[in-house]
Amino acid sequence: MSFLKVVLVHGAGRGAWCWRRLTPLLDAVGVQWEAPTLTGLGERAHLLTPEVGMQTHIDDVNAVVARHAPAPVCLVGHSYGAVVVAGVLGTRPENVARVVLIDGPVVEDGESGADVHPAGDAMRARARRLADTDIIPISGRPDDRLSPADNAWVAASVTPQPLRCVTDPVRLPGGWPRDLPKDYVLCGPPEAFPDRPYLSRVRASDGWSTHQIDSPHDVMIARPDWLATLLVGLCANPNDDSRRSCP
Repeated sequence: MSFLKVVLVHGAGRGAWCWRRLTPLLDAVGVQWEAPTLTGLGERAHLLTPEVGMQTHIDDVNAVVARHAPAPVCLVGHSYGAVVVAGVLGTRPENVARVVLIDGPVVEDGESGADVHPAGDAMRARARRLADTDIIPISGRPDDRLSPADNAWVAASVTPQPLRCVTDPVRLPGGWPRDLPKDYVLCGPPEAFPDRPYLSRVRASDGWSTHQIDSPHDVMIARPDWLATLLVGLCANPNDDSRRSCP
């Protein structure tokens, strides 16, 4: 079976390291993937400056997408990465065949992540209160739904996030294309799903499918098996009659 190429876009304070448990499962089935670390984060933390903004991260991912052009890709954005995916879609719609947003903001044209995040105002105020530069400290605070070992891994790996990446608006002219397959993954306790802040936007737009899992926010760390199976199914070429399944 053939698959769309997958571009994995990590969330705030993270890097390519957060996909480490997922990617071997994609490899095993033959799914080609790339997981860029965004400028100023992860192993590229030495590039962090207050000038790093949303467009910087959009450009990071656009460079990956351009390498695969004209073949279209599936963009997968976790948390903050969902906003980056929106910006990439706004600039290279012809190179995107599908988007998968994992537990992240759903922005429209001219909006920033902070504009739609329930704690957006508090995020700006906290960042400016704690630092003289426009950089958000990322503490890697424990998630009680992750194991102690995984919490320790995350805490040791996260790095500060540029504030402009949260406050800069993205351009998405015309909004989310109606005919583009779009998937939204909800992570968390099932009883909390009806109150999730971005779910109403997904339900009000055409072309979205929703997927729910009782999992921590970092589903690629806690349940890589589930996420791999989902992505394999979503990215399979519908014109290919062969059948393989994720182990």
